[in-house]
Amino acid sequence: MGFAANCGYRKLLVLSGLTKRSSLANWAFPEEYKPDYYVDNLSSLSAQEQEDFLNSFDQVLCDVDGVLWLFYDNIPGAEDALKSLKKLGKKIIFVSNNCLKSPENYCNYLKSAVGMQPMRKEMENAGLKIAEYAPNSMEESLLKFLELCVADNEQVGAVVVDVDVNINYLKLQKAATYLMRPDVIFITGGSDTKLVFGPKRTLIGPGYFHNILTDISGRKPLCLAKPSTNLNDFLKEKYKIENPSRVLFIGDSILDDMAFAANCGYKKLLVLSGLAQKDSVTNWTFPEEYKPDYYAN
Repeated sequence: MGFAANCGYRKLLVLSGLTKRSSLANWAFPEEYKPDYYVDNLSSLSAQEQEDFLNSFDQVLCDVDGVLWLFYDNIPGAEDALKSLKKLGKKIIFVSNNCLKSPENYCNYLKSAVGMQPMRKEMENAGLKIAEYAPNSMEESLLKFLELCVADNEQVGAVVVDVDVNINYLKLQKAATYLMRPDVIFITGGSDTKLVFGPKRTLIGPGYFHNILTDISGRKPLCLAKPSTNLNDFLKEKYKIENPSRVLFIGDSILDDMAFAANCGYKKLLVLSGLAQKDSVTNWTFPEEYKPDYYAN
């Protein structure tokens, strides 16, 4: 919702993921993150209201994890909903902060891990040279530590931080060393502190590691994921989005999806299949503007 709000898109919040209904009732997020629609109450709309809703947007920006699937388990009804939208002539665009899957992985999965390898492969395919990671372990020697993690490499021009299940002190220190040079670009992906793994199961998100490097380097990263409007700049140009009020954003996270939608001016649909739960909607503690327009349980 934050991403959609930053971009001026309409926001559709589904309560099938991160967000719960209590989050809507006790809104504690920025007012502009509030979704325009909640899917949970779509079934209670009259036939005319449902028609008005469907006629209110032309494009759909849809999150993936927690909306279409949880880890590798498909969410019941998600596929049918997308097919119905396509039959109505809606253009569907998938937007994800997840770097553990490559675009090819997503395409193959939609047609029917370790660390940052998919993202690394994409960057290498783009012609970028990737600096060697710090080792996963090393002998307890100060000289060896200084050699591996404190020594700079002036050929490094950017530090990109996202999900890396092999993250450790050595890698963070290596990144911090590079960031001491002001000419090194600091780029981050998703800032989630929690990643949906399944019902009542979450993984540690990359946001904590972003904060470590931001704090120690004093640098503010360039975020290229939701809810940053930097991502929306790319979406608007690539998909020719001219009227954000005619765009529906579907997501399962209030602080990422609903905030993005609110920031972008999109309609908001919150699904409760991932991070958000129904009590988040009924007991809203987020900024008022993050509230979804619709939610789906």
